[in-house]
Amino acid sequence: GQVGGGSVPTRLLPTFCAAVCDGRLSAAALDERLRAREIPVVGRIAHDRLLIDVRTLLPGDEERVLTAVTEVFKGL
Repeated sequence: GQVGGGSVPTRLLPTFCAAVCDGRLSAAALDERLRAREIPVVGRIAHDRLLIDVRTLLPGDEERVLTAVTEVFKGL
C-alpha cells in the first residue's frame, strides 16, 4: 500500500489485500454499493477487482466486511 502522496509518493508499506470480484457486477459498481452502506466499506480498484486492504481493518471488522459483501451479492 502507498503511504500517500505529498512528501513520500513512492514509499510503500507491506500489506495484504482481499480481492473481491464477480462477473455480475463491475468493480466500480461493487465499490459504489459498499461505500453507500450505513457503515461504508472502502476499498480501491486495481485490475478490475475491488481490493480491501486488510492492514486497515480493526479487530472484528472482518465479519462486518464479509457481511457487507455477502449482502451486496445477495441483492443481485
